[in-house]
Amino acid sequence: MSGARDMKSSGDCSSYMSYIFSSVGLKIGNITADQYRVAKNKGKLIFDGYSDKIIKALDNIKTGDFILMTMNKTNFVGGGSSHVVFVLDENTIIHQSAYPNWRGPRKDNLKKYVKALINSGYGRWAIVRYFE
Repeated sequence: MSGARDMKSSGDCSSYMSYIFSSVGLKIGNITADQYRVAKNKGKLIFDGYSDKIIKALDNIKTGDFILMTMNKTNFVGGGSSHVVFVLDENTIIHQSAYPNWRGPRKDNLKKYVKALINSGYGRWAIVRYFE
């Protein structure tokens, strides 16, 4: 959420996503709220909704998409913890956390991870697609 730039020591999820997309010439913003706003303004949201529909929306996921999530049930821009993950394939995500014990990117199973975050209180979701 902070948009930190040093990927080895303090990079977080949003700075990691910004790094991935800037490597192919896309500027998507440095924090999750900006990444949501930019995607919305460019018409790149393929899902924007709540936990009750996110699992079904994952059936349409493609490599290169990213998923934004927040605990703020009303929007991505006003408070609440948020996170963003990159979709490697229909079963796998890669993401980064700023927590000291999780330095560096890690892979997780897409649906298991999303279900765990739903159980942790994440309620608002967006799927972003820049590549067709």
